[in-house]
Amino acid sequence: SGSVGASAMPFVDSDPELATWEQVVAAADIAAYLAKNNGRDAWVSIRGTSLLAKEDLVDMKDKLQQLLDSGKIVLDSSQGPDLCLVDRTVTRITSVA
Repeated sequence: SGSVGASAMPFVDSDPELATWEQVVAAADIAAYLAKNNGRDAWVSIRGTSLLAKEDLVDMKDKLQQLLDSGKIVLDSSQGPDLCLVDRTVTRITSVA
C-alpha cells in the first residue's frame, strides 16, 4: 500500500515548453505530499491548463488554492471531491476519478 503523486510531461498540453522537467517533478512531489496527507492508498495528480504562466510555477506549493481558483491547475484525486491542501485548508476539486 502507498500513496502516489503524479504529473505529466508536458505539464501544459497547449504549451509543451512552459515547464521544465524539474518543475514537473516538483509538481509530482507536491501531488505525492497531498496524497499522503489525504489518506492511505491515495493518489493525486496535478496538471496545468492553458491559463498557467511560467511565473506561476515558482513556489507553486505556496499558492495551490490561488492556482486552483483561477483555473490555472487541475487536481485529480482518488480521495473524492474534497482535498486537504498543503496549508491544511480543504478545497473542492472538480475532477475526481
